[in-house]
Amino acid sequence: MAKKFTDFTAILGADVADEDLLCIVDYDADNTQKITVEELSNAIFLLVSEGGISAVSVEVPITAKTGDYSVLGGDNNDLFTNEGTTGLVTFTLPTAAAGLKYTFYVQDVDGIKVEAANSSDTIQIEGLVSDGAGFVESYTVGSSITLVAINATEWVAIAMLGTWSVDGETV
Repeated sequence: MAKKFTDFTAILGADVADEDLLCIVDYDADNTQKITVEELSNAIFLLVSEGGISAVSVEVPITAKTGDYSVLGGDNNDLFTNEGTTGLVTFTLPTAAAGLKYTFYVQDVDGIKVEAANSSDTIQIEGLVSDGAGFVESYTVGSSITLVAINATEWVAIAMLGTWSVDGETV
């Protein structure tokens, strides 16, 4: 069963749902491993030593969509592809809320379009800002973009590879 963990709050003591999974690996001072949990997917892994947390690794859920999809708040931190599609796949972002983050990867030449949810939300790549309810898109295989909501109305690209356009204007 795939496990998904999207938030560090569970590490800090907030409620952890049954489907969430946390794996902690502890080491003695002589670097002998004390605890392991195996066969995990989509989890956060911590390496803990006497000096505290020494490494954090987050596995990202990857979902291929072959048709249009309304992205959900619960998809936070997920990566979406268009693998296997036969036409442009449009992803509609949820209403912006600070901290939401999604990555999109163009795996098929039919392309990916990511549009803002409502007329007050914009998407920005570098210096280009979409109109309200605007969009970004790419038809170049290997292109990817990570969008983060920085407040209640603005999505910004914090990482981008390949060719993307904003409301039809190439970045």
